[in-house]
Amino acid sequence: MNEIIKNIYERRAVRKYKDVPVAKEIIDQLIAAGRMAPSAMDRQPLKFYIVTDKEKISMCAQNIMLAARAMGLETCPVGFGRFVMQTKDYFRLNIPATEQVELAVIIGYRNDEPKAHPRIEDNAFYV
Repeated sequence: MNEIIKNIYERRAVRKYKDVPVAKEIIDQLIAAGRMAPSAMDRQPLKFYIVTDKEKISMCAQNIMLAARAMGLETCPVGFGRFVMQTKDYFRLNIPATEQVELAVIIGYRNDEPKAHPRIEDNAFYV
């Protein structure tokens, strides 16, 4: 099986991580993978705010999550990224008032083995 397809099937939303920080060099590589996501008219509107304190924790996110998996890391997308704005340390990110957090991705070293949940298979419709 193609390695990218294999990563898609094997990637899980891991919620328990080892108490081992991810090296800045690895995070930089993941961000570089995220930057490779296509954007309309090549505007490249993405900005990345990196929070490394473990207690503060699109296509771009998918690239980052697949790249992390290829590097032996696991991820969990947090769809309620806007709640980051309600944390006591939000001000430390210096995010302009004109911007908002759309998605947060937790990245770390796996500390559990979640199983794949059954997938709905009757949800594809051909026209």
